[in-house]
Amino acid sequence: MVKVLQIRQQQYHLLHHPRHHPIYYFNFSFQPSSYNNKGQLLVLHFSSKSNQTLSISSTAAAVAKKNSSCCLITKMTSFVENPVEKKLKMNTCNHLRHVESMATLPSGAGKISHLNSVILGEDLASEENDLVFPSNHFSSQALVSSPEKYLEMYKRSIEDPAGFWSDIASTFYWKHQWNQPVFSENLDVTKGTINIEWFKGGITNICYNALDRNIDAGNGSKIALYWEGNEPDVDASLSYSQLLDKVCQLANYLKDIDVKKGDAVIIYLPMLMELPIAMLACARIGAVHSVVFAGFSAESLSQRIVDCKPKAVITCNAVRRGPKVINLKEIVDAALVESTKNGVSVDVCLTYENQSAMKREATKWQEGRDVWWQDIIPTYPTTCEVEWVDAEDPLFLLYTSGSTGKPKGVLHTTGGYMVYTATTFKYAFDYKPSDIYWCTADCGWITGHSYVTYGPLLNGASVIIFEGAPNYPDSGRCWDIVDKYKVTIFYTAPTLVRSLMRDGDEITPLPGAWPQKPGSATFPFFGVLPVIVDEKGTEIEGECSGYLCVKNSWPGAFRTLYGDHERYETTYFKPFPGYYFSGDGCSRDKDGYHWLTGRVDDVINVSGHRIGTAEVESALVSHPKCAEAAVVGVEHEVKGQGIYAFVTLVEGVPYSEELRKELIVAVRKQIGAFAAPDKIHWAPGLPKTRSGKIMRRILRKIASKQLDELGDTSTLADPSVVDQLIELSDC
Repeated sequence: MVKVLQIRQQQYHLLHHPRHHPIYYFNFSFQPSSYNNKGQLLVLHFSSKSNQTLSISSTAAAVAKKNSSCCLITKMTSFVENPVEKKLKMNTCNHLRHVESMATLPSGAGKISHLNSVILGEDLASEENDLVFPSNHFSSQALVSSPEKYLEMYKRSIEDPAGFWSDIASTFYWKHQWNQPVFSENLDVTKGTINIEWFKGGITNICYNALDRNIDAGNGSKIALYWEGNEPDVDASLSYSQLLDKVCQLANYLKDIDVKKGDAVIIYLPMLMELPIAMLACARIGAVHSVVFAGFSAESLSQRIVDCKPKAVITCNAVRRGPKVINLKEIVDAALVESTKNGVSVDVCLTYENQSAMKREATKWQEGRDVWWQDIIPTYPTTCEVEWVDAEDPLFLLYTSGSTGKPKGVLHTTGGYMVYTATTFKYAFDYKPSDIYWCTADCGWITGHSYVTYGPLLNGASVIIFEGAPNYPDSGRCWDIVDKYKVTIFYTAPTLVRSLMRDGDEITPLPGAWPQKPGSATFPFFGVLPVIVDEKGTEIEGECSGYLCVKNSWPGAFRTLYGDHERYETTYFKPFPGYYFSGDGCSRDKDGYHWLTGRVDDVINVSGHRIGTAEVESALVSHPKCAEAAVVGVEHEVKGQGIYAFVTLVEGVPYSEELRKELIVAVRKQIGAFAAPDKIHWAPGLPKTRSGKIMRRILRKIASKQLDELGDTSTLADPSVVDQLIELSDC
């Protein structure tokens, strides 16, 4: 058991990617009381009562609804009751109208019953309504120490964005200062081409700022990367100086094979240290990296190769994830054959020999194209000149999953992304130099780019990279890693947490910070001006529900879709001219707290009622016997659409008609009779990618009995789940 020692307060922020998601998080700091008498870290516990939302933070990072993709766990000290009589008065102006006076407690807040140090695993009274305040000791050390401090910073970021972000940007190294104005923007398609620029004319390099700058500051011997292999006894580490050496060697090789500034390089690697090394090496020479999650099929990889026409592909021969070996080189070979048929050939396939998964003798090889990393990269010099680039020069491409239509290549540029990602990491995690940080995201997704590689390294952090699976060799693996490396900041996905909960109801977070409501995304991050609009694009004031948009640009906003700016405008700016449309539904309560209700394309229209799938899923998992749920819409001859729910039960709970009825009653009680599921489909597991993303496309096909249209299932962590779901269709 762990003593809950206090959770850091953080604030909702919009990430810089169109598929941004809010995040949960909580924080541990290691004290003698965190360990048992054997010196072992006491393990964190979540309760199923919190499963609906798991918790939110409130001064610099978002806490997610149950279906979001990211979850943070940050440092704990100890829960100390902060008198409810405390008055927090904030002066606001129009653009801060929803960050109102907290002279009275938010609605639904009752007296906080036990805020002294709590043993996790015990029931916490009224978790959904209680407010938790940080202790004075904790607040005094936080980067954002009070609501007043947050409001002061947020107000300046909105009223003087040029000054606010210039001050932060000035803490990084720039070969040449940026031009004036600091930024320019047009978010209104009716006024011309959509355009966002920050720090234009500024010359910098993100690799230099992440590595050289930290080494020059005296941190060369500090560990930059801890690597934990698939097997518990396999690990490695690199200091900042050692990491720079390896980055330079790879960068020199890429230059030697004629990779130049602006050229694309595809990176198809698992979570080895070579993945961030490859990203940084590309950035050092001005090449544009495109990391493809090493779980995508050959067809998906080929699509990305054809679209960006890379000079090289970087991969490894295989990866072992849990007990399963995945032959990545074979997938790359098939993708390169397919891309050649479509007119794009790649001359170099740099392959890392991952000996724990496959020996080189067993690896298929094409002479003249394939090169072993270990044979060539170590022969290059450990110094490499930096390619200085403009702030608006491209840094990376990141493609959407492409489950429908052509994958979209989201393009991020260098300067604004660097400044914004470093800042969100710093404040969202309340990062301190002594922290040991672990984000379980894969670098194949935006979270991994921003919060495994660039954000942490720009702040000089020590980062853990984990190759394996969270339940291998058992469900305690995550906590073993936390214990082994003395992790103080742990950032993971709710899907991971819920999957571990099936093995026992043994984990419970309680949000702690400024007054917050578990499940709410609270208030915006610096520089982001969110609005809620109705279907006509009219801003809605006060308590309301509608579409979440952003009224201004911010440095980390992505600039275009590669080779398809028209699609960029159509998807994100044409729905509501003058705004960036997040794609999310949002409610705001009378206290100004924001609640993300799910993707608007995840809405089911039942007899005229628009029901968010996230709401129904949230109601289902509130039942103590439900570990996880995924809801899709199906055609219904009377109601237009019906609600079809896939439900995974807590381990050991048998399927029964009585339980099926209880789950339907839970939805009726929490939402209303109109939202009651038409079908409860028992699910031993849900079809997920290895990063934890639920493949709803597959669930829709199963629900609609379109079994001949399931499509590509190669990215699933366990493809056998699909067969199990089909077998249980009529149960």
